Order: sequence, then structure tokens, then C-alpha cells
Amino acid sequence: MRVGTFVFPGVDNPKRDGAVIQEALEEAELAEALGMDAVWLAEHHFDGMCAYVDPIVFAAALAERTHCVKLGFAVVQASLHHPLRLAEQLSLLDHLTKGRLIAGLGKGSMFNAYEYEAFEIQAEQAAERFDEIEEIILACWRSEKVIHRGKYWNFEVPMLRPRPFSRPHPPLLRATGSKGSVIKHAASGRPYLLAGPEQAVFGSTELIRTTMQAAGRREDDIASILGQSWVWQHVVVAPTDREAHEIGIKAVRDYIAYRDQLGLKSTLADLMRAAIAKGGPPGGYVFGSPATVTERLRAFARAGLGGLIIRFDIGPIPASVSRASLKLFMSDVAPALRGATLSAVG
Repeated sequence: MRVGTFVFPGVDNPKRDGAVIQEALEEAELAEALGMDAVWLAEHHFDGMCAYVDPIVFAAALAERTHCVKLGFAVVQASLHHPLRLAEQLSLLDHLTKGRLIAGLGKGSMFNAYEYEAFEIQAEQAAERFDEIEEIILACWRSEKVIHRGKYWNFEVPMLRPRPFSRPHPPLLRATGSKGSVIKHAASGRPYLLAGPEQAVFGSTELIRTTMQAAGRREDDIASILGQSWVWQHVVVAPTDREAHEIGIKAVRDYIAYRDQLGLKSTLADLMRAAIAKGGPPGGYVFGSPATVTERLRAFARAGLGGLIIRFDIGPIPASVSRASLKLFMSDVAPALRGATLSAVG
């Protein structure tokens, strides 16, 4: 399996924005030095949950500070962007990274209505806007003159410049959250970005497989698509299960407390609060010793998925704590995961 760190630092004090952004740059450099396959970036606004806010600008800085690690988005909230501007920016990043870009796109947050409202986007339009944006980006990358007539955008451009560095274009992955989006994206034959509790991820993976089988795709083609797909999990690795659990639960509680303090309209904190009340971490969170974390994450390889996006920056967790987890992961967990054999299920 391939492994990547999700550079996704929260900051609960605006006075520390600059310091946390600097720590995020350092995390990416550390990830490359430790031999990670990818550095992943997120996009969130107005709440301090992603200190650098804009992954495209941040990726441009990382393009100059790193040399071989892939730079991916999980995700750019595509529905908040103009498609032509986004296509240009991604193409430029493809050049700045010399082909190291993984363009992961999503429609936008499933939890934070205030992000849509602030950008004057109706949340119920996000999915169809996303479909049209993706269509436009691919047309701009694949063709020269582009004439588009759609529901949200109408234009004619002689050519997108710069042309992509990668041929035919950078990998374009889609985040899927619902059964309908999983089925719809299966027709594209492109890899996925998945997240959430293990059983939900396994269910989506099996749905991808059966949908593609029904469409007549060969088994080796399906295996290749899943092998290029990535799954996101929150992880704390510590010498013992107990220590990891204490660190992780505190980070989740601190996250919930900060969301409550802000008073933002978001369902995410409520979901996390319910999980904590039952005594365990939320779904998609793995806390444990190297042996425990290895066993939990190996299950994704057995499901046929080829990449792990690991977020060590859980909530406003101190950088020193998340870095210790990252280093232990790379020394004691990653070698076993990289040796895991991908296999189909069902």
C-alpha cells in the first residue's frame, strides 16, 4: 500500500495562525524526508479547522519545498470555485510539481453549511455544479478550443493555458460520500477518494466493484482502479493502546469543545460527541499501538484499496504530539502496510 500524511492542522487561536501554517509546511517536509508517498491537503473556511485554508496556494508553496513526494487534494471543494480558474490553477500546479499533483475534487463539505452560504452557493446545487465543473475541467485539459453550454456556466475559450504537464492530464480523483455518487462515478473508470468508518468504506468498495462488473469492466481493470484509490483515516499511534486512546480521545474532545465555542452550524461535532459518549472514537478514527494500528489498516488492503491518507493532525492537537505519531507510524506501521497484498473481496 501507499501511505500519505493528511496535512490538516486545526488552530483554535487566531493569534497562532501563522505559527500553525509554518508547522504545516514542516510536516510536509518531514513526510517527504521519512519516505511517505504523498502529502494531502484539505480546503475549509472560516472556522480554523484547516489553518492554511486554501490548498491550491499552499500546494504551490510545497511544490518549491519538496522534490519527490506526491501532492494531493482531499479535497478541493470544487463547487466553491469557478471551473475555468480551477482548471488553470491545477494545470499550473501540475507544472510546478513536475507531474506530482493528484487532483482530488469533491462537491464541498457535507457538514458545514456556512461555507456554501458565505460563497453564495446553494448547498442543494453543489452536486450538479460539481458534475458540470468536472466536465469543464476535463474538456479544457483534453481539448484546445472549448465551447461549453451548461446550467451554471456558458463560455467559449480558444485554449486553456498552460497545457497540463502530465499527459494527458493529472490524475483526477473524486470524493464520494453517498451510494448514488459511488454508482455514478463508477462509469468514469477513475479512482476514488473514500473516507469514514471501516464498514462504510468496505461497503462503498464492494459497491464500486459490483457496479463496474455489471458495466462489463474486466477484473484486472477494476483491481487497478481500486488500487489507485485512497482512503482517509484519522490515526494516533503511541507505544501502547492505552496511551494512544488517551491522546486521541482528548484531541476529539478538544475539537468538539472548539466547535461548540464557535457556535457554527455543523452536524459533525454532534456525530463525534455521540461516539465519545459511547466510550469509543468516532468512525474513521484509529487509536492504538503500532501492532493495533497495523492490523486495523491492513483491512483496507484486503479490500483492494491501494492508498492510505492518514491524518495525524486531529483537531487542535499539538504539533509535537502529531509528529511523534507520524514518526512511529513510519518506523513501525508503514513497512508492514507497504508489504500488504491487495486482494479482492466478495
